[in-house]
Amino acid sequence: ICEVGLAIIRLDNAKKGQVQADVDVGEDVFMIKRKGVINKVVVCVVVLIPRMFIAIILLIYGAIYLANTLAVTDMILNACALEIVKDIDEYLFEAIMSHRVREL
Repeated sequence: ICEVGLAIIRLDNAKKGQVQADVDVGEDVFMIKRKGVINKVVVCVVVLIPRMFIAIILLIYGAIYLANTLAVTDMILNACALEIVKDIDEYLFEAIMSHRVREL
C-alpha cells in the first residue's frame, strides 16, 4: 500500500484533469507518466485510504485472534486463514480477469 502511494505522489504533475501514459506494445507495458493533482487526491481517497483502513483493522483483529489461540497447530492454521483473508482480493482478481487485463 505504501509503495503504491509513494509511486502516485512521485508522478510528475500534468495539467488539470489530464493523465499522460505510454504504452510499450512489445513488452505489454502500460506506464503512467504524469497525473494531475486532483487525480492523485482521488486515487488516494478512493483506493489507498480504504485499503489502509482495512489492513489496520485486519492487523488488530488478527493479532487478537492469534493471541487467543492456545495450541501451536491451531495458531499455524489460523495464521494461514488470516493470510488468505488478507489476499482474497488478489486471488479473485487473478481468477476472474483475463491474462491481458491482469498485465495492465
